[in-house]
Amino acid sequence: MVVSYKNILLCFVVFLFSCVSQKIDGNVVSQSNFNSALENFKNEKYTKAKDEFINIIYDNPLSEHVYDCQFYIAECEYNLNNYNQAIVDYSKYLRSNYKRTSFAVKSELMLCRCHYQLSLEHRKDQSATYVALEKLQYYIEKKTLEDYRSEISNMIKDLRNKLARKDFETANLYITLKDPKVDL
Repeated sequence: MVVSYKNILLCFVVFLFSCVSQKIDGNVVSQSNFNSALENFKNEKYTKAKDEFINIIYDNPLSEHVYDCQFYIAECEYNLNNYNQAIVDYSKYLRSNYKRTSFAVKSELMLCRCHYQLSLEHRKDQSATYVALEKLQYYIEKKTLEDYRSEISNMIKDLRNKLARKDFETANLYITLKDPKVDL
């Protein structure tokens, strides 16, 4: 019976030390993976960088880089012109508990830019333009985006001009058609 307790204790100690060494190696691997993904991002290899950031999150969800990875995934989506997915990813980053202030401000600004980019040209459906105006109006009033107020204001002005042009061309079309049912 004494021998079995010693064997169990020995197995436990071996297991404990093997876990510690794996954790240290995991952190080193996580850091090198993060550096590799960041290098690909800087080299504008956004698809590859996004995949690497996603792998870091799934492989090591307790890593110190998880929240930064979420921000960079959103940045990759924006640079790949996937504005709807970028909105989802920036919002996910902003909901996280451990966000950096600089990344949070940039995320809010990038949300504005994404909504602006989703607005279609004046001849097409303008529902996304109305959503963008609502979101931009919300963000222009935030104290954190005070430094970007002129940029957001220019986006709002451009969207309003787009809506005005849409209304003008619609009215012009009715005048051209000389539809007696339309009251202008």
